[in-house]
Amino acid sequence: STALLMGPPADPSLPMTEQYGEGSRKYRRTVYNHDLWVKHRSPDRFFSNLRTLVNSGIYKQVGKEVAATVGVASFVCLWNALVGGYQGFDGTMHDPII
Repeated sequence: STALLMGPPADPSLPMTEQYGEGSRKYRRTVYNHDLWVKHRSPDRFFSNLRTLVNSGIYKQVGKEVAATVGVASFVCLWNALVGGYQGFDGTMHDPII
């Protein structure tokens, strides 16, 4: 079948985050009225979006992957500074910390 099913997965054993991502798709608003457009284009939208970031569907879907990537990258940077030295913002090379 080539039908595209737009609803939560039929398998209830899937984690709730997977059901949330596709399950809420049918409730998303795609049409703007004037008031929503004014709110969308507001100069304060950046701060509003940051305030609601942890409640967003995207954050719920990829938060663990982003945290793992940030953790690995931080470890690699710290390891390189400890063992191989590092270059300061002024371009000066510093010896390894260990």
